[in-house]
Amino acid sequence: MTLLRGIHVVAVALALAPELALAHEHEGAHAGAEKFGGVHFPTSCTAGVKPAFERGLAMLHSFAYAQAAEVFQDVAAKDPRCGIAQWGVAMTYFHVIWGPPTDDEFVAGRAAAVVAEYPSARSGSDGATFSSAG
Repeated sequence: MTLLRGIHVVAVALALAPELALAHEHEGAHAGAEKFGGVHFPTSCTAGVKPAFERGLAMLHSFAYAQAAEVFQDVAAKDPRCGIAQWGVAMTYFHVIWGPPTDDEFVAGRAAAVVAEYPSARSGSDGATFSSAG
């Protein structure tokens, strides 16, 4: 009986450990120096914003959604024809690992996707990306 109770305690601890580790990782992983890795993603955005866009993409893939959204919004402000930056903003609201988007997140993500799809907000290959996704 004691062995069975011990097995249950270990099983519960193992079941909760990944969730607790993820919660801790999600909360504080990006507080220090940036360690997001490198990304190369060809776009037709201006050369001046490409490094920032790629930094935002690395943040997005590291689950640093709030920081990535700021970077993508800055890229879009500096190069309004860089529609893929609005795609980045939209993607920061889509984080199904933590749960489905809230209604407000869905509305904000959809609004960014609409801006990305609008012809004046896209350029070159970025526009083709949105057209093929629709």
